Amino acid sequence: MKATIHFLIRGLLMILITMALTGCQSNKTASVTEKDKTVITEWNTESLTMVRNLNKDNAEAFVKHTYSEEAILFPPNAKSVKGREAIIVFYQNYPPMSDFSQEIEEMEVFGDYAYLRLNWSIPVAQTELNPSYTETGIIFCIMRKQDDGNWKIWREICNSDMLPTSTP
Repeated sequence: MKATIHFLIRGLLMILITMALTGCQSNKTASVTEKDKTVITEWNTESLTMVRNLNKDNAEAFVKHTYSEEAILFPPNAKSVKGREAIIVFYQNYPPMSDFSQEIEEMEVFGDYAYLRLNWSIPVAQTELNPSYTETGIIFCIMRKQDDGNWKIWREICNSDMLPTSTP
């Protein structure tokens, strides 16, 4: 009987210690996640400022700030763009986006990876055939934490809410 009581007490102590360690660990993870979310939110603000001023001369600085070396960009209606150097060339040929806007709609951090779902919009000027309008869409990206603690896009896909024009 005494052996059974000692066994139960040891078992109960192991359960309590495990619960205490698990509780402490989850709090630490949560605070790291909140810190990472703050860093990612600040990164988004800086990236938005950079993209609004994007041109051929500063595309490299924007891409190095925003994308990891092994990033892949999946633009709408185009082939994927693999690697930072190819993404630089892609953005060097991009039209001005001074009125571009993006807002983080959803963000989750899982260790060294995070995903973001962003809503974007940009006003499109009036042409002879079409009235002015605002184009909107969603950006979905997976970010990877870098060795220096910064977060950069590892994979990104973008779409538009507009229906495609019909083709013959």
